Amino acid sequence: QRKAKSYELPLLASHFYTIMQDCVPGLTLDLKLSSHKKFSKFLQHQQQINSLIAIEETKPGVLAISSFNLTKNEQLDSFR
Repeated sequence: QRKAKSYELPLLASHFYTIMQDCVPGLTLDLKLSSHKKFSKFLQHQQQINSLIAIEETKPGVLAISSFNLTKNEQLDSFR
């Protein structure tokens, strides 16, 4: 079982992408092969369909995760 480090919010989306890349050794997240093409589009989609995250634009063109909703979520519960 992995333990997550704690990070302060808001967390830059680019930094979160790096964290995600390091989560599973040997597995690479390549969004260019997905329907989203860009990480920002992926995050926006996750915000809309799952309500797991809230994102905000901290500067023009710079996204950050402002909060995580880790309670009462079926997808997250099934993942655990």
